Amino acid sequence: MKKDESEELSLWSELPGGNEIISWFGAVPDFHDAEIVGLKLDRGGPSRLDVYFFRLQQSPMFKPNVLEPTGDAIITFEFDHIVDLSLEGFSPQNVIFGLRLGRAKPNPERAPYFGIDSSPDDYEIELDPCYGLSGKIRARSVRLSLVSGRPEPLRPVGSLPPSKPEAGAGAGST
Repeated sequence: MKKDESEELSLWSELPGGNEIISWFGAVPDFHDAEIVGLKLDRGGPSRLDVYFFRLQQSPMFKPNVLEPTGDAIITFEFDHIVDLSLEGFSPQNVIFGLRLGRAKPNPERAPYFGIDSSPDDYEIELDPCYGLSGKIRARSVRLSLVSGRPEPLRPVGSLPPSKPEAGAGAGST
């Protein structure tokens, strides 16, 4: 194992939920061709990034060297105290080339944008662009969780979620 891989494994293992994800994927996932399926920024509570990813395995039905997805899961990165973020692009489908999670490095150029003072203990997630959302999120803490399965299907562009009836409205109200 290379030094960088060893450091990455150590960091993921120390995070709440990190060992579950390492166990699910058999290693620290690289998130190549993963899809960002949710992003919630909350100034008063935890913020979250939901990423759909899967394991690849040798296909039993096709020629050698053909891999197929299995072990679908949604991995949630939950952040407390976002220090800084720099995000670009957003579309109905947000595929990333990869995701890196590590300790944040000093970045004096971004310091004027920090919402709170930085710390050497900050974490940074970098979303490598492919199509849609990309960028960086720097936060004081990160927790990880995994739910097996696929994300909900997309609503067609332009459609609205079902509306909720107003209080007191409905059958028999006047």
